[in-house]
Amino acid sequence: MDRIVAVSNFVRERLEEAAFKGIDIIHGGVAERAPRPPLTGPPRIGFAGRLVPEKGLEVLLRACHLLIRDFPQLKLDIAGEGPAASSARDLAAALGLGDCVTFHGKLSQTEMERVFQRAWVQAIPSVWEEPFGMVAAEAAMRGTATVVSGAGGLAEVVIHGETGLHAAGGPEPLAAALKTLLGNPAAAERMGAAARLDALARFSLERNVQRFLDLYEDLSEAKRRRV
Repeated sequence: MDRIVAVSNFVRERLEEAAFKGIDIIHGGVAERAPRPPLTGPPRIGFAGRLVPEKGLEVLLRACHLLIRDFPQLKLDIAGEGPAASSARDLAAALGLGDCVTFHGKLSQTEMERVFQRAWVQAIPSVWEEPFGMVAAEAAMRGTATVVSGAGGLAEVVIHGETGLHAAGGPEPLAAALKTLLGNPAAAERMGAAARLDALARFSLERNVQRFLDLYEDLSEAKRRRV
């Protein structure tokens, strides 16, 4: 291999632990789009991802059970499908979240933008180490503040206290972080705006495609010099 590209510094560190060297980082790219409209309506959380245990949806549902006391009009939009869908629906019902949670199933990108432009905050409570965190980058490009577990590459996508919050350790810390933004729409707007500027600088699809083109040109030039 002439070059290795990692999607995050977290992945690069794991590769270096396996004795790989000279690793470039090019983050996942998100197409630039218009920012979401100003926050209105009831406080709303968005979750998008495959419905599997490692994505932490159970943690989020239990956090919402804690939040509903302070935010009785709270809404949670869940986009995605997977083997844990049935158990997630059962847990939501058992926790009394029937009026709070909407399971949208698998959505197209257009449908997802329509649903999540209403979110006050995006929740990504992954309990495994995400290599990057494309959902977090998409939320940032939308201009939405994000609360993440901070596992793996998520800690790089979301800058704690600036573009969102990190909350690891279970439902209670997650609920506390979500409450910080749901209870302060101005802070949610401020972090969302900062997240969008950060996404335009670091996660723009056009920018990152150009970085790959530049890398290929470097490789081609190096090959020409060797011939």
